Amino acid sequence: MTPVELHGKLRVEGTNIVDANGDIFQLRGCSTHGIAWYPGILTEDAFRTLRDDWHINTIRLAMYVEEAGYDNCYMDQKEHNLALVKKGIDLCIQLGLYVIVDWHILIPGNPQDRKEDAKAFFTEIATSYPDCPNIIFEICNEPNGEGINWEDIIRPYAVELTDVIRPLAPDTIIVVGTATWSQDVHDAVSNPLPDKNTMYAVHYYAATHKQGLRDRVKACYELGYPILISEFGVCDASGDGVNDFEEANLWFKLLDELQIGYINWAYGNKKEACCVFQPGVDLGKGNWTEDELTESGNFMKKFFSFSLSGFHSTLSHFHYRVKAHLLDCTIYVFNRNFILGKDRRRRNCNNFLTSSDSLKNIEYLRNFKDCTKWTSLHTSTAIDTFCFIYMLNTIFIFRDSTNGANLLARNWNIYNCVIRTTFLTKTAVDTFV
Repeated sequence: MTPVELHGKLRVEGTNIVDANGDIFQLRGCSTHGIAWYPGILTEDAFRTLRDDWHINTIRLAMYVEEAGYDNCYMDQKEHNLALVKKGIDLCIQLGLYVIVDWHILIPGNPQDRKEDAKAFFTEIATSYPDCPNIIFEICNEPNGEGINWEDIIRPYAVELTDVIRPLAPDTIIVVGTATWSQDVHDAVSNPLPDKNTMYAVHYYAATHKQGLRDRVKACYELGYPILISEFGVCDASGDGVNDFEEANLWFKLLDELQIGYINWAYGNKKEACCVFQPGVDLGKGNWTEDELTESGNFMKKFFSFSLSGFHSTLSHFHYRVKAHLLDCTIYVFNRNFILGKDRRRRNCNNFLTSSDSLKNIEYLRNFKDCTKWTSLHTSTAIDTFCFIYMLNTIFIFRDSTNGANLLARNWNIYNCVIRTTFLTKTAVDTFV
């Protein structure tokens, strides 16, 4: 099943996104570079590879409004670029991915400058895709520049755009950028928007934005405001320079603890550190090799696809299970979004792994129908409930015989773990009871 088939229409509830069943759902995905310049990524093969091999659940379609020194932005070729956006949306619908439609305000930094064009753009998308569960609207990417602040510029723009969108898309999540290239989220929450299905964007680049911005994000979250990292990179804020994977992991740790979604920039082949593909690589072919990825690209692929003990496992972010033929036992492992999703009762698995044979003969399967041994997943007297959860570079193994539902549904921090094992060692399976 696809992410959208499993989770349905998303909405904002409190500080987080929840799915159609009311369970917290974390967007994890990638952003195109400007699709007016890099339209080659808009293929079924590319998006399918990102879904099935990288295990992302969201694509962000970046449509630059204008950009100094570049032709073919939205304002240059409106009909052509609108068709590219729709092509990307259609692919996401076909493949069951969530899609963020990004009105990529960078130049001009004042969203008010192209407000009427933004109204027309989102009116067209909302009208063309009524009640579409896949779509999320990002109405201004990175407001920036002298005098561009929340109170006088961004908030009035967001209110006016929301008033245009809501009659056409009453239940679609709206994401609003914040000042200083979407870093000043603290200003936004001092006078929040009235629309309750709106999130506040924060953007970071790990080599530039460090503990200070993380503290700001956490503080705003703890005040009750929903935040989405609708763009991040592992390099510096220029989009180039040196990658900082240590800081990147600190960001992932915080965001996973808070269950805040994050979207990686950028899935293009421009010669700069933030791009995941090497210059000249065919973006549309999918199934890219390691040599076709940049340093940041290989890092992000491993991050998203959960490489475990040398295996490039198919632990899908939207649902997976593992079958282990060890001592005639079978173990089914579900990822967090699935265990928290509509089939929560499947947490009750009465067969569990007791062998120390580590990863021997483990087979990764995508569908229940491929399993040769079935287990009763609906018993009320389950022996154990457990789940592998990715967080930073660690596998957490959860085990609870009396209160597994609360453990898996509410507590993801290390204090609720029976076993804590390092991510790339065989003890992730060896030391199981």
